[in-house]
Amino acid sequence: MDIRLDFSTASLAQNTRWRGMGMVSGNNSSRLLMDYKILYPQKYYELLRLMFGSEGMGIQHLKIEMGADINSSSGTEPCVKRFPNEVTDVTRGAGFMLCADAKKINPDITLDMLWWSEPLWIDNATDVFDARYTWYKENLIEAYIHYGIKFDFVSATQNERGWYPDWIKYLSTRLKNEKNCPYDFSKIKIVIGDEVCTWNQSKLMVEDPELMAAVDVVGSHYTSWSDSFTLEAREKGKEIWFSEGSSPMGFSTGLYKYDGNGSGLNGLNGFLDVANRIITMYPGGKMTLCEFQPVISSYYDGVCYCHKQFITANTPWNGHYLLDPGFFMILHFSQFIGRGWAMLDGASFGDGKPGGDGHSVGDATYSFLSAFNPESNDWTSIITNTTQESIEYEIFVPENSESKNVYAYETTGWKLANTLNKREIKISEDGNLKIAVLPNSIITISTINKDPLQQLAKINRNLIIENTAESNYKNKVMELPYTDDFSYSDFGEEFLKERGMAPLFTTDEGGAFEVEKINEKNCLVQKIRKNEKSKEWGWTPDPVTNLGDDRWFNYGAQIKINFDNETCNCDENYVGLGIRYNLPCEGQNGYWVKLTSEGKWSFFRNNKEILSNALVNFDGTKEHILFIQAENDLLEIKIDNQSVMKKNTEALGVSMQGGGRVAIYSAYFKNRFADLRIFPVGKNPYIYRFDNFDDAVEYVENHESHWNHGVMESFKCYKRTVSHGDVGSKLKLKFEGAGINLSGYVNEESEFQITIDGRLDSICKLNSVNFREVFYSKTGLSVGKHILEMQVTKGKINFDSFEVIGNI
Repeated sequence: MDIRLDFSTASLAQNTRWRGMGMVSGNNSSRLLMDYKILYPQKYYELLRLMFGSEGMGIQHLKIEMGADINSSSGTEPCVKRFPNEVTDVTRGAGFMLCADAKKINPDITLDMLWWSEPLWIDNATDVFDARYTWYKENLIEAYIHYGIKFDFVSATQNERGWYPDWIKYLSTRLKNEKNCPYDFSKIKIVIGDEVCTWNQSKLMVEDPELMAAVDVVGSHYTSWSDSFTLEAREKGKEIWFSEGSSPMGFSTGLYKYDGNGSGLNGLNGFLDVANRIITMYPGGKMTLCEFQPVISSYYDGVCYCHKQFITANTPWNGHYLLDPGFFMILHFSQFIGRGWAMLDGASFGDGKPGGDGHSVGDATYSFLSAFNPESNDWTSIITNTTQESIEYEIFVPENSESKNVYAYETTGWKLANTLNKREIKISEDGNLKIAVLPNSIITISTINKDPLQQLAKINRNLIIENTAESNYKNKVMELPYTDDFSYSDFGEEFLKERGMAPLFTTDEGGAFEVEKINEKNCLVQKIRKNEKSKEWGWTPDPVTNLGDDRWFNYGAQIKINFDNETCNCDENYVGLGIRYNLPCEGQNGYWVKLTSEGKWSFFRNNKEILSNALVNFDGTKEHILFIQAENDLLEIKIDNQSVMKKNTEALGVSMQGGGRVAIYSAYFKNRFADLRIFPVGKNPYIYRFDNFDDAVEYVENHESHWNHGVMESFKCYKRTVSHGDVGSKLKLKFEGAGINLSGYVNEESEFQITIDGRLDSICKLNSVNFREVFYSKTGLSVGKHILEMQVTKGKINFDSFEVIGNI
C-alpha cells in the first residue's frame, strides 16, 4: 500500500485544519477531582498535565455539561441556577473549576458548554427561549467573574435528544447583539449536532441559509462518517467534529489472553478499534476534532457506561490514579500531529465499515491518517493494522522534507514494554521509505523526534512504573473508621463555598446533596423537592449519594437524620443508609435500611424490599439515628440505638453483596443528615477485588470443560469481562487471605461444587444472581495461601470477579 505525501494538495483553510483531541466533562465524571485538588494538589496538577499538557494527551478543547441535577448517564451534574431568582453559582460541580485550571496548563485550550437537561423554571417559562438564553448568559458571565474564563464556543443542541433550528438562530442572534457582557459574546461560536451517528442538522443547514449563517460547527456522536450535506457545510467554512466518542473499554490486564490474537489491543471498543475511529473520522467524515466522554473517570466504579476512560482517578483519599492502555494510544496522535496542522487527503484513508455496536470500525485492512505542519514541513502518518498478517507500506516523501530524519513509534501489545517503541527509519535513495506494519499494531511515522514515555517522567519520574494498567500497588485502602460532621474546619472558612458546598468524597446519582448550616450546625441536605426536579434526559433514581472505598466489606455505618420540616409526616418521604454499594447505575444497590417520616422501616437488598415493620410512638419531627452493619453474611439494623433486625443472608433469602461503599438515600424532600460514622467490623474489614481474567485463575480446557470468555460485556460487569461456563466447566483459583467471594450473574437454575485446598466444601444451588452479586462465599479460613476449585454441574455460571478477604 502506498502513502503519497503531497503537501501541495493540502487544504490550508482554517476550518479544515487539525484541532486534535477534545474532552467532555459531564455526568458527574470529574466530581472527585475536587477532592484531589484539596487533598493532593500535586497529584491533581499531575492529572491536569496528563490531560491538557504538551507531555500528555494534549487536550485542545474542553466541553462541560450545564448541569440540571438529573442523571445524564453516569451521575448528576449539579445545577448552577435552580430557580429563576437564584444567583448563579458556578462553583457547583467540577466543570467550571476544571475549565479554569485547564487554562493554566494550556492557555490556548478552547472552552465549550452543552446541556443534557435544563432547570425546570426554563421549561415552565412563558418565553422559553428568553429563559434559556438567560441560563446560558449567566453561566458565561459568572464563569468569567468567578474564574476569569472566556468561552470560545457554546453548543446549542440538547445532547442526543433534540434540535430546534429557531432556538439555534435565536441564540446566535442574542450572542451577537449582547451588550451587557464582560467580554465580546459576539465572538462565541455556535456548535450544533450532538446526534448519535446521524447528521440531520446538516441537512437543515443546507436547506436554511439563515441557520447556516448562525452555525460555526456541526458534529455528531459515535460515528466516523459524515454525509454529503455535512461536506457541503464544510465547503461553506464550517468545522466538522466527532463531538463525542469513547476511549478504549478494554481495561483488564488479562484481556490479551482471550482476545484471540494475544495483543490485548484488538476487538470491539478496543485500543485499535478506537484508533481506527480517530483515523477514519477524517477520510470518512472530514472531522478534525475528536471529543471523548469521558477522558477521566473521577467518579466511582459501577456507574452507567463505565468503563470507558483513559485515566482512572477515583480514590482521592490516597491521591492514586491509573493510566489505561488507551492513554498511550492517544499519544500516537497528540504527540505527533499538532493543532493547526494541514490534513493530507491523498495520504489519509480508511476502508473499515460501521460494525459491532454500530459505533465501531470493523473489517478494516488499510487505515492511515497523514498531516503536515505548513510552517516547518514536518509530517506524520499514523497507521493501524487489525489483521493477522503484516502489511507493507511505501511512503513517498516530498522533496522539501527529504532532508529530515524519520522516526517510527510502534505499539504491538498492551504491556508498556510493547508501547511506543522508537526507532529511526532510513529514507531510500529514491526519497521514499518502506515499512512493515505488524499484525494487531499501531505505528506512528514522523519527522518529529521525541520520546513520549520519557516526557511523562517530567510529570512524575515514577509515573510509568506506578501508574499504568500493569501496576495498582500504590492504591491504598481508605482505612476505617471514618467520620464526617460536614464542618471541614481544618480546611478553612472558604472551603465549602469554593466547591458549591459539596461534601468530601461523595458523588450523586440522583438528587442534589450539599452541606448547609442549620441551627449553627453543618449537615448534609438533599436540596430539591419533587416539584423542582428538571425533566429527565434518561433516567434518574430517587436521590442517592455514595462515598468511600469499594474494598470495604465487613463494616457498618451510622448517621443522624432529620426529615424535611415542611413535610415531616408525608407518607412519601423517606431517608436511607446503605452499605456494600457497588453498582450505582441501579440507583438502589447493596444492603440498605429505609425509614419513612411516619415510622415504617424496611430492609432492602438492591431495589427489593425484604423485610419491614413499623416503629411504635414514632415522632417524625425529631432527630433519629440510622445504623446498618454487615460481617460476612450477618446483617444488623438499628434505629435510635435499638436493634430491629439481626439476621444472616440465608434467613433473609438474599444473596450476599460483595465489597462496596456507603450510600445515603432520600426522597425528593429537603431531608437532613449529620454526623456520619463508618467503622470496621470484625477482623477482616477489607477485600481486594480481582478480575476474572486475573492470572490467579486457571480455566480448565478439555473435552469436558470449556469456557467462553467475554472480553467486551455489559458495563455492569467488573472491567466489562465475564467467563461463561456450562455443565462440566472447571476452574482453579489461587489466593492468599482469610476468605474469598466469587461474583457474577446467574439467570437460570444452576448448580456447582467447590473444593478448598482439596476438600469438598459445598454443593451450591442457584436460581438467580444479578450483576456484581456474590454467588459463593467462604470465610473463616486461616490467613495464608489457598486453592479453590469450581465445577459447574448444572445450568450455567457467568463468572465476573473474585474478592479476597483479609489480605490487603
